Amino acid sequence: MDGIMSWKGDYLNLGAGAETGYYFGLPFIGKSHMSSGYFLGDKGKFPMSLDLYNTKTGDLVFHRASNQIEQQHWTTGFFPLYQKPVPEDLRAVTTIDLSSDVDVYEAFKKEWGSRAEENGLFFDDETFEVIITL
Repeated sequence: MDGIMSWKGDYLNLGAGAETGYYFGLPFIGKSHMSSGYFLGDKGKFPMSLDLYNTKTGDLVFHRASNQIEQQHWTTGFFPLYQKPVPEDLRAVTTIDLSSDVDVYEAFKKEWGSRAEENGLFFDDETFEVIITL
């Protein structure tokens, strides 16, 4: 199975963090994973951005972004000064630009269909971006 995995919370005891990646061969359990996956090689690299917010204060905890040249399999970040975060007090927003492979965009959109919005997925048919909100 290939797909996109995203999570937020305590980043390996390094503070508040989040990660989103494009993987294959990954068993999914809910909105996280329980074992290692495998990258899709160059076909699985896309420009991504990741923002993590503290929903209690509205503050931006961190922002990570790549560009068209810095395509990647995953994006991740953590903030060591924000220790023992409560995942429900965090909001992670990932944007994946799939314009370089519209077939992947269309397949992902078709797979989620009417369940997308209730699972925090939004599709921009003009830019071919997937926005994931946790």
